[in-house]
Formats: sequence, C-alpha cells, structure tokens
Amino acid sequence: MSIYKARRWRWDVHTKKRRNYFSLQARVALYNSQMEVISIVFDAAGSDRHNWFAKSRLIQSPWNDLDSEEQNYFSILGDSPSGRSFYINKDNSSCEGDVGWLMASSGNNCSFESRHSETVFMYSKLTTSVNWNDYGKCNTLLFAFMTY
Repeated sequence: MSIYKARRWRWDVHTKKRRNYFSLQARVALYNSQMEVISIVFDAAGSDRHNWFAKSRLIQSPWNDLDSEEQNYFSILGDSPSGRSFYINKDNSSCEGDVGWLMASSGNNCSFESRHSETVFMYSKLTTSVNWNDYGKCNTLLFAFMTY
C-alpha cells in the first residue's frame, strides 16, 4: 500500500471521530526521513472533510506569493483524472510549463511524475511557486486537527 493510501485511510478514520469534535485549525505537514520539511495551517472552524483545505481558509504557509498569485487548483480533490490531489497549482497548461506549490501525484502525465513508481508528495522548496520540473519531494504527508 502506498504512503498516500495509508494517509487517506487515516483521514477516513479521523473524519468519523471528527464528527464529535469542533476543529479550530488544520495543519498539513510534509516529512522526509522523519524531519518536517514544510507545513501549512488552515482555519478549520465550520469546515467539512474537503473544504478546510482552501485558499480562503489559509492562515500560514511557507510561500510568500500564495496570497497574491492566482491558482487554477487549490483543493484536496485536485485534478482527479490526472492523479493529482492536495493540489495547489498556478498553471498546468503544458508539462514543461507546469508551476505550483504542492501536489500529491499518483499519475504519470508528465516526466516529473513518471519518474516515480508510487505516489509522491511534491512541493516548492522556494518561498514562491516552482516549475514542477524543479521540485522538492517527500515520502510522508500528515495532517492534524486542533480541536476543542
């Protein structure tokens, strides 16, 4: 089972428990070798299992251009036919010109995705969006909810 499917299974378990709690914030973190690489924080108050991951709910991110730049995707579901989820992207008009901030990719639509045999978590290592041909990759994506 890929890491992404394992994390997704935990999400399903967590949502069942989450019905009994009120979430204040959601935090997404990417890890490599048990070391946190980046994290993103969202306002999760009044959210459901998909809409907490939205630009309008963003509290903190490592990218200083995320507020000022347009995105063609900012969604957990992302671009399902392409196998891209947890997708924060600016442009995907051509593989060579694809630019974004974060994605979990299980597809092989472009050369930067087909290098990997399993789901890969890709992110911008810069403080801005990055061309997907020059990305950082992680082996684990975790998320947690602060509840009261």
